[in-house]
Amino acid sequence: MLYPIVRPLATLAFRVFFRKIYITNAESLPKGKPTLLIANHPTTFTEPCILACFLDRPLYFLVRGDFFAHPIFSALLRDLHMIPIFRMKDGGYKGLRNNFTTFDACYEWLKENKTVMIMGEGSAYYEKRLRPLRKGPARIAMRTLERDPEMELYIVPVGVNYTDSNRFGSEAMIRFDEPFLASEIFGLEQMTKGKSVNRFTQRIREKLMNNIVIIDREEDEWLTERLLEVQRNEFEFRTKNKVEKEDDLLELEQRVANWINNMVETDRSVLKTRLKEYFRALSQHGITDQDLSKSVVKPSPLGMIIGFLPFAAGYLLNFLPLKGMHYIVHNKVIFNEFFGSVRIASSLGFFLIYYLLLMLFFFVGAGFKGLLIFSLFPLLGYFALRYWSLWEHWKARQNFRRMPTDVLLELKEERAALLAKIRGA
Repeated sequence: MLYPIVRPLATLAFRVFFRKIYITNAESLPKGKPTLLIANHPTTFTEPCILACFLDRPLYFLVRGDFFAHPIFSALLRDLHMIPIFRMKDGGYKGLRNNFTTFDACYEWLKENKTVMIMGEGSAYYEKRLRPLRKGPARIAMRTLERDPEMELYIVPVGVNYTDSNRFGSEAMIRFDEPFLASEIFGLEQMTKGKSVNRFTQRIREKLMNNIVIIDREEDEWLTERLLEVQRNEFEFRTKNKVEKEDDLLELEQRVANWINNMVETDRSVLKTRLKEYFRALSQHGITDQDLSKSVVKPSPLGMIIGFLPFAAGYLLNFLPLKGMHYIVHNKVIFNEFFGSVRIASSLGFFLIYYLLLMLFFFVGAGFKGLLIFSLFPLLGYFALRYWSLWEHWKARQNFRRMPTDVLLELKEERAALLAKIRGA
């Protein structure tokens, strides 16, 4: 019941939060066949929700078991097509035994030709690396075929990537690998169950590695992210569509990350020093790399003046749900991988309740004319969100214009040299 209600609202929330969402090779997903999606897990619940919103089918999810501790939460999550998968830390061996019930539920879904999604790493951690995969996906596939050896169970590895999952206006890049049949592995009679599980898990790992951005060493994250930032500011977003099928940006990001991974240590150290000096100079002058790029936004002073009043109105009219979201995010969230997911979910919750109450208030007070008045709240709120982004660009442009010509030329030359290195990687 809740799934078809929440899905369009969540779709709207993701369209607002992300600048662009790339979903590639989704057309390869089998239609009307039992399908198990296995993805990496950089955030708590953003990636399964994106796919639930933008794929052409309902999804069924496996979610960490401790989320189901409260009966009310458990009922709500199950109504949203979620069932618990238990780890040792969620309930010890007793919790792990409960997974047999979960595996049986997955079988029932798959028997009905539904698409089930599980996060292969088992827990969320925001880093651009692939952590060891759990054996749960392999065991689901194996137990399903044990119960129905004739089932055509398709396995699809899914690579999930974000430019920055916590930042408004970032990009999500999701790529589906080619499906394969679980029977290709578990149908080999000469293999033991243990060997089959290991072979299945290794195959998924190899597929996922091909579809995500990998920064091998933690100490290279700053260097790689800064290079990616420079590259993104030169990347042309060719269409205005929020969701598209091309994966050019992902391929570029993978190429830069692989370049750093394979770089000689002395060259890496020299490049890191140059980048630190470049970004330090940008910070000293109050500008960003984007202000030197071809993707720079140049708001007009007249437009900023004209837009200020509707911005102020939109901000004040939507202050309460915004305040609620900021309180939750900045006072209740501890781990980085929760930040973006909680921001989207809490915004959706607070704004939904706020708008429902407002709509009821205006309708009771003024009928359909009241609904017209109510419509200004979300419209002005969205305008305020966009205006604030333009305001940040406008402030940077003022700093840009005050920069000495020789300093500006030096920074542009250094940026051009960095870009040449990236393109030659």
